Amino acid sequence: NLEVIYRSESAERITGWAAEDRKREELNTLIYPDDRKKVWSSLNKSLHNPGLPVACIYRVKHHKGHFIWLESVFTNMLNDADIKGILCNFRDITEKRRLEDLLYEVNKLARIGGWEIDVNAMTVYWSDITREIYEAETGFVPTVEEAANFYKEGEDREAIAHIMEQAIKDCLSGDVELQIVTAKGNEKWVRVIVEPEFADGKCTRVYGSCQDIDARKRAEIMATHALEERNTILERIGDAFFAVDKNWVVTYWNHMAEKVLGMPKNDIVGRNLWEVFSDFVGSESYKKYHLALETNKVVRFEDYFPPLDTWFDINAFPSKTGLSVYFKDITE
Repeated sequence: NLEVIYRSESAERITGWAAEDRKREELNTLIYPDDRKKVWSSLNKSLHNPGLPVACIYRVKHHKGHFIWLESVFTNMLNDADIKGILCNFRDITEKRRLEDLLYEVNKLARIGGWEIDVNAMTVYWSDITREIYEAETGFVPTVEEAANFYKEGEDREAIAHIMEQAIKDCLSGDVELQIVTAKGNEKWVRVIVEPEFADGKCTRVYGSCQDIDARKRAEIMATHALEERNTILERIGDAFFAVDKNWVVTYWNHMAEKVLGMPKNDIVGRNLWEVFSDFVGSESYKKYHLALETNKVVRFEDYFPPLDTWFDINAFPSKTGLSVYFKDITE
């Protein structure tokens, strides 16, 4: 049984235990249960390798009852007549571990993993979150080729290959959104950030992050498709149509509106409706459009447009973002 036979003043300050309190206490009682196997493995390595420093990170009980993280180095000095024991030098890294744990949790919530490629050895490192994103098994370490082949065959795989080539040859960073095919065969969107590191004019490693953006990307794609479908419908309907935001800035102007009012889309979208049609300030349409926004109710009315000598049937629909207006020529 290994026993603590000496504790320095600095050790007392870190752990809170005075030498008299725990001088003959077995080391095992101080170590956090989940870390005992790791510590004993390190001590066993030290026992069989006199003079070899063996590093180990683990938790021990503080005098006040809580556990703290220690970064220790064990050195077998049993053959040293003045020591006759295993020397343990350590420092408190509790705050550092808390920050690391916090960073891990933040990255886990944001679905951000880390990765690195040693260019000289051509070896790959993946963080646990990266493995989760790629749906790979715990402890899986890919080769450079395997890591590249996770990207969807075609444009995505060619894009990542080009970015990596630029990073290694030209020291260029990269930030791109691509699709991968996970270890389980699922297609997923990821955002990959690439950063090269050079020494003596040569790239030694490439590292970065990998973020799971699948949900956001698919929502964007669906929204884009929905917008395209809406625009297609609005261009095909027989009525003229335009939309404004709550500041009366025109956000949409369909082909029929161009045709009926003689106002090209490019000349009005992004401009204030009443600045373009200043002669209509105070008109029936002006009043009805404002009424629709103020009451949040649909208004239907007819109004005369003097410049074209035309009567229009008008329907204005308010929404959270502004006003949508459908109108058609009813002069005849």
